[in-house]
Amino acid sequence: MDQLLEQTIEKLEMLIAEEPHAPEHHKDLGNAFHSSRAYDLALEEFRTALHIDPNYYKAQYNMGNTCFAMERYEEAIICWQKALIIESKLEHAIYNIAFTYFTMGTSCQNTEMARHYFDDAALEFQKAITLRPDNIDSHLHLGLTWYELECYDQAVEEYNKVIEADPEHSYAYYNLGNVFYELGEKNHDQYRDALTAFKTAIRLNPEDDKSHNNIADCYLRLGQVDMARKEAQKVLEIFADYLPAHCTLGETYAADDKHPEAIQEFKRILELDPEENHVLHKYAARKLIEEYNRLITKTSDSAPLHYELGLAYKDLGIAYKDTAYLHKAEDEFRRAMNHFEENSDRTSPEVKVKMLKLHIELGETYLLLNNLDFALMEIESALVHDSYSIEAHCILGEIYVKAGDSELASGQFIYAKNVMLHRH
Repeated sequence: MDQLLEQTIEKLEMLIAEEPHAPEHHKDLGNAFHSSRAYDLALEEFRTALHIDPNYYKAQYNMGNTCFAMERYEEAIICWQKALIIESKLEHAIYNIAFTYFTMGTSCQNTEMARHYFDDAALEFQKAITLRPDNIDSHLHLGLTWYELECYDQAVEEYNKVIEADPEHSYAYYNLGNVFYELGEKNHDQYRDALTAFKTAIRLNPEDDKSHNNIADCYLRLGQVDMARKEAQKVLEIFADYLPAHCTLGETYAADDKHPEAIQEFKRILELDPEENHVLHKYAARKLIEEYNRLITKTSDSAPLHYELGLAYKDLGIAYKDTAYLHKAEDEFRRAMNHFEENSDRTSPEVKVKMLKLHIELGETYLLLNNLDFALMEIESALVHDSYSIEAHCILGEIYVKAGDSELASGQFIYAKNVMLHRH
C-alpha cells in the first residue's frame, strides 16, 4: 500500500476513535480503503456511515462505486438508485447507472439480454444529459449505446455533439467512422465518409492503429485494393501482430487472386490468436477455408491443399466444439490420403512422412469424435510408417485413457517419454 495512503488511513482511524458517530469520517475512511483496493473494508465503513445517518447519500453513492469495482454490478446500481432517492439530482449516480448497464451489455453473451441492458443504458444516459447537457462523456457513451442498438442516426447525432464541444476528440471521430462504415454496406458513399472520419482520428491521434486499419478496410470496400494493402502494411510495420490488419491484408490478396499470400495472412491470425478473439478467429478460419477451396479448383496436385483444409476444419471443430467441422476435417484428410495413394510412390520417404501425418490427424480427429475404433485403426497405421512416432504413441495413450485401460495408456506415455529422452 502507498505510504501516503497508509498515513491517511491511520489519521482517519484516529479521528473515528475521537468521533465514532461522525458519518463523514467513516465515508472518508471507506474511500481510503477503496483507493487501496481493500473493498470489503470500504463497504464496511460505508455501511457504518449509513447506520449513523441513513440519509447520507455520499456514503450510499460511494458504496455503489466500490460494488462496481468488485464487478457486483446489480448491487452497484441499487446503491446508486438509493442515493438518488435521497438526492434526486445526483447526475454522477445516473451516469454511473447508465455506464454500468452499458458495461453489462457489452459483456453479455445473450443477444436479447444484452439489448435489454443497452436499452436501459440509453434511457439513463439521456436522464444524465438532461441534468447536465455539457457532459461530453454522457454524449459519447450514449452514442456508443445507440451504435450497439444499431440506431445509427442517433449515434451520429451524439458523436457530433461531442465533436462540437471538443473538436480535438479523436475517439469521437473514430466511432463516427465506425457508424459510417456500418452504413456503407447499403450505401457505398458512406465508406468515403468513414474514411474522412478515420483520417481525422489519426491526425488527432497518430498512434490510433484501429483507425489506420479501418482506413485500409474502407479502401478495400471501395475497390481500391492497392491503397488498402498499403494501409494494412503500414499498420503491421508498427504493430506486427495486429490481427485485424492481417485480416485486411489477407482480404486484399484474396481480391487480387493471390491465394497463397491470402492463406498465409489468415493462418497467421489463427497462429497468433487461436480462440481469444472469438469473432475474428472464426472469420479468419472461414476465409482460410474459402482460399483453400479456390486453390483446389485450380490445381491437379490438390492433396497438400486437402490436408491443409482438413487442418483448418479441425481447428474450427476444436475451438468451437463443433462435430460438423470435425467431420469435414475427416473428409478432407481422406481426400488427401486417397490422392497420395493413387498418384504417388508409396515407398517414397516423402510420401511416407505425409501418410504418417495424415494417419495421425485422422486418428486424432476420430478421437475427438469419440470414435475409438477408427482412431485406433488410424494410429496403428501411422505406427506402421514410423513405429517411433512420439505423437502417435501419445494419441494411442489418449485412446486407451478414453477406453478406460489405464495400464495400456500408461505404457504408451512411458514409451513416448523414453523415445524423447533417447533422441535428446
